Amino acid sequence: MRAKSKQKILKTVDKLVEYNKTLEKYRGSSKYLFDKILRECNKLVDEIDIADCSPEQHETLEEYKKLINAPEYDADLVKKALDVFFQQIQEENETYRILFLPYKYSMWDSLASIFE
Repeated sequence: MRAKSKQKILKTVDKLVEYNKTLEKYRGSSKYLFDKILRECNKLVDEIDIADCSPEQHETLEEYKKLINAPEYDADLVKKALDVFFQQIQEENETYRILFLPYKYSMWDSLASIFE
């Protein structure tokens, strides 16, 4: 997983944790706010780039989505699913892309030996 996408996913998970706390608070009192925050959670989960995630991480995201959209909202199960996903992302190795370019056009042929 690329380092930039990993940081973006971790920030999104932090937002989801905060939203989970807010959902727990408004579960019984305000149906309007609960539904609005729930839609925002679904939107954030959809924004996570699945191409960078492993199959296990994708499965955990699907489980989280099922839990928040269930008729019976259980904040503890949602928190556990978020914790599992957060741990999976934390343990993922970061990869970097590096671009080597010569400073002159005539140096392109010598760059191949450096690359190899």
